[in-house]
Amino acid sequence: MSNLLKKKLRKAKEAVSEIIANILVLAITVTLFSSIMWYVGTMPAPTEQVYGDFDATLSFLDGGAPLLKITHKSGVTLKDYRTHIYLIVDDTPHTLHIRDGKINGVASDEWKVGDVWEYEATGLGITSSSTVVVMIVDPTVNSLIWSTTLLGSEGKNPPVIMNKWVGTKVGSIWTATNSVLQTQQIMVFAKVTDIDGDLSAVYANLSGIGISDDLGFGIGIYRMTDSNNDGTFSTDTEITVPVANNTGVRAIGIIAEDLGGRRTISMLQVTIQSYTTGPPTIVYAAIEPSSSILGSSFLVRCYITDPNNNLNKSSVVVTNEDNYATLGTVNTSHLDPSTLSVSRGVEANIAKLRFDDGIFFTVPAGGYANVTKWSLPFPDDITGKDITTAVLKVRYYTGENFNGTNVILNVDGTGKGLPILRWTTPITRVFNLLAMGYNTPEELKNVNVSFHNGGNDAVYFDYWWLEVTYSNESLTAFQTLVEDPYNPGFFVGYGVARSDILEAASRTYYYRISATDETGNEASIRISHTVITSEIIHGGGYGRGEPPGNLNYSALQGFNIFELSDWKVKNYSATPRLQFTQSEKAVVVVASKYLVNTENENTLLVIDPTTKVTVAAVSTPNVVFERYDYNSGYYVYNATIDCSKLQNNKKYLVQVQLRDTWVPNNIFFATQLITIGSADYPVFLT
Repeated sequence: MSNLLKKKLRKAKEAVSEIIANILVLAITVTLFSSIMWYVGTMPAPTEQVYGDFDATLSFLDGGAPLLKITHKSGVTLKDYRTHIYLIVDDTPHTLHIRDGKINGVASDEWKVGDVWEYEATGLGITSSSTVVVMIVDPTVNSLIWSTTLLGSEGKNPPVIMNKWVGTKVGSIWTATNSVLQTQQIMVFAKVTDIDGDLSAVYANLSGIGISDDLGFGIGIYRMTDSNNDGTFSTDTEITVPVANNTGVRAIGIIAEDLGGRRTISMLQVTIQSYTTGPPTIVYAAIEPSSSILGSSFLVRCYITDPNNNLNKSSVVVTNEDNYATLGTVNTSHLDPSTLSVSRGVEANIAKLRFDDGIFFTVPAGGYANVTKWSLPFPDDITGKDITTAVLKVRYYTGENFNGTNVILNVDGTGKGLPILRWTTPITRVFNLLAMGYNTPEELKNVNVSFHNGGNDAVYFDYWWLEVTYSNESLTAFQTLVEDPYNPGFFVGYGVARSDILEAASRTYYYRISATDETGNEASIRISHTVITSEIIHGGGYGRGEPPGNLNYSALQGFNIFELSDWKVKNYSATPRLQFTQSEKAVVVVASKYLVNTENENTLLVIDPTTKVTVAAVSTPNVVFERYDYNSGYYVYNATIDCSKLQNNKKYLVQVQLRDTWVPNNIFFATQLITIGSADYPVFLT
């Protein structure tokens, strides 16, 4: 009986232990969730200024130094080059960057999700009673990412000038620039915000670039307005950069004021170039369509600006660069050795004037040189062909003390020719002989060019050339480019893809549009055009209104990779490839309706996906994208990867990022895996 009782008691004791355990688990669970709910319930609600997912705290170290900590809670990784951190202390703004602080205690240029950015804000006058506002801004797209007030009260914050730039007009579009010319029309732009919502006025102070107008706001100060209500302010009128003692780096002040009288001033630097320097600029040039069927016509366009407003409009010509490699152009002077006459002290070695070799022909002060005959080696069939350009081209420099006035290379004693100005480094100048009526081989062979050095120091000539270009029946024909009377600076002409020019199924020709001003300054730009047979057109595009073919498109931007030799023959009809041998070259092709240039970013990276290491030999800066085409409204760029520089039987990640200069920037980004040899993905065997 005693033993049985003990056994029952033992069973009862085990039952009591299990109940106690359950009660303890329940108590722990209730306590834990109660604590969590209490913690969540006591978390402060975000203020109205918080637009991004960040947390910020401002504390004071033992020595009294303020320590700012900002935690990146979610979003994209921020890069130093495109992140501004504005710290506004008692109405005084300070611009910081990621690199000014530390990420998780170490220096870094990247701010990832979960990272804590710390900045010891000594020397900024922060006290426990200060009003401290933090703003994180992406200046490349004028975007406010996040802002908050850490100390102080609302309504005491000054405006923030997030970005500012000078714009010049290209066609009807204003584009950002950091360099302008005297006499050029500009406008000033600024992205301004005010977290208190009491912004009252924005001004641009242009007195630093020589503007002396007083429109009621002070000398050189222009009112800026936000016409689109998007936070971007611009001057109310176009402003002409004056011709004054204002060349070099100059400052434009942007002033933003609020209703409380608080003011923020930010300085914008711009480089001003003299209107007397610089040749014309060919801003844009294209052949439309970029590829033509045999016998069809095409359009040649260009837009030219000239800072001096003295463009020689009859000098805007198109030459076929293939001519330079064949019989189309004579581009060495071929002076007749018997016809050079010189005065005492002048070198008589005419060979120095015949070659672009850096060996200079010296004419001292008071000396003269005269050439009366040129032995141009025209081919036998030149008679009857049209001469499209005929110029006198000279390369020279002067002594330090040269100060002659009205010193020219005189053509046939007319008083017209090339002015010789003081240049202490070699410069090339061009004089248009065709415009003076020299349009036959016989006339050009007998041009009389004389030079008398009226300066008080020597002039050193590298070469005197007559350069003549004439039409060639075996090449694509052009008409002369003429200016559109309704659009100054825009020139247009027409050409025909002749049916007798091809040696294969297709061929790409290169042309050069050139223009000179009345003083001989020359500018030129290279463009290309492909002539194809109708049989190979099956990829779309070719300027017929359809997007360029065989590209993968998203939001009016396309991308693909081809083998280079196939691309050269068929371009948009080529077969896309993602597998290559080491003996081949891959061409990466990008087409975009928006990306007008690649001046802000031009990056091609070929990355080993296993090691994350970039292959430098086939990546930027060694490989960059170049403008290939303008086709049906698409800007097309390509870059070539030499596969021999990549490891065989291996995969690589190709990453592309392009960004233009429009405001805001247009961006293209793409990635693609390619295979060299026969590499494949790893597999698990079971």
